Amino acid sequence: MQRKKINLFLLFILLLLGAYVYLFDRGEARKTQDSQEVKKIFNFDKENIREIMLHRKGQTFIFRKEQGQWMIKEPWNVPADKKIIDGLLSVFRYGVVRPIDDHPSDYNQYGLAPPELELGIKAAADSSYHILEIGSNNPDRTSCYARVKGSAHVILIGSAYKTELLQIDSSTFHLQK
Repeated sequence: MQRKKINLFLLFILLLLGAYVYLFDRGEARKTQDSQEVKKIFNFDKENIREIMLHRKGQTFIFRKEQGQWMIKEPWNVPADKKIIDGLLSVFRYGVVRPIDDHPSDYNQYGLAPPELELGIKAAADSSYHILEIGSNNPDRTSCYARVKGSAHVILIGSAYKTELLQIDSSTFHLQK
């Protein structure tokens, strides 16, 4: 009989703990998740962007918006495919996966000295590019290291962007030359 009372008491305690976790801890986790804002790499209005620069593997591509039409200005002077422009701008739309290192002693460990590629944007009012330097993939290859040029902070961004950007070369534009 004594054993039955102890078991009922322990079951009661377990139910109270379960109710507490369900009602309070779970609600806090949801509040924390809802309150986290996506931190974007650069805040910009897509319509205000006038120039895009992509530098990778010794090649530089300059895209410029002229009279509402995107043009590839370097290495040629031909109209640009809107899908390519949207893809280039998408890296800035989704933001940072998470910060990694605020003051790294060596950027080589992140593949950022020098970076594997650079992607820059320039708005109509800007005199220079806002440049994102993209380096190595992280160990599980789901993200890659990056930093805003001139900033010490190393961040993670999705590796899909890097994969897409590395595929852009002269052959991407073979129909437009």
